[in-house]
Amino acid sequence: MKKRKFYVQGDLFLKETEIPSQAEEKRMQKKGFVLAEGEATGHTHLISRKYSTVTKMYEREKKVYLAILAVAEIVHPEHKTLVLPVGNYEIGHVREYDPFEEETRAVRD
Repeated sequence: MKKRKFYVQGDLFLKETEIPSQAEEKRMQKKGFVLAEGEATGHTHLISRKYSTVTKMYEREKKVYLAILAVAEIVHPEHKTLVLPVGNYEIGHVREYDPFEEETRAVRD
């Protein structure tokens, strides 16, 4: 069984996975692929347009996936740049458990 890798940048979580064949390819926006946007600051986790030829984004059933064809970087003004190796990833958000409230909630950047 192959161990899957995962990466974290602030509240952004990426895990290595297979991209479903029915996933729809998304177009890159003007500044790049925005993977997540901060609620309080408006800062974004971003793959810039300079990686447009080596990065593809897909969506299926409200899940978002990245195909990284050559090394690419995710930048955010408050976090260290995250260098992603070649692979396929599902994008998620870090969650935390509060044992006093007995609930799980999303970590907000």
